Amino acid sequence: MKLLPLTLVLSLLACASISQAHGQDWDKLTKCARVGTTVAAEVLRNLIPELRTYLNCVDFNPPPNPSNCILGYIKVAYELLKRSVNGNINCLVDPLKRGIEFLKPNIAEVDDLKCLD
Repeated sequence: MKLLPLTLVLSLLACASISQAHGQDWDKLTKCARVGTTVAAEVLRNLIPELRTYLNCVDFNPPPNPSNCILGYIKVAYELLKRSVNGNINCLVDPLKRGIEFLKPNIAEVDDLKCLD
């Protein structure tokens, strides 16, 4: 949980440094930050149920103790992806489609505000 506050602080520092370097409008930055926060909250809120559905569909039980190195996590992710592709591909596609549906309104708002220009 310490990662989220750290990410927010670093994001604010990045916005401040960008605005000083390029003379950005603070109002636009705050609106874009609000949209970004909304998107992050919706992704987090919807990610866990979608992940559970996905794992049940693929019938994947992760190992109880993957090695505490990045390679162990990559192996688990590879095995999960391999089962998804070799098995029922809809297990992978359906959660992605649902994720796109709940992100569409926020993507439109990012485009309207021209946050990435």
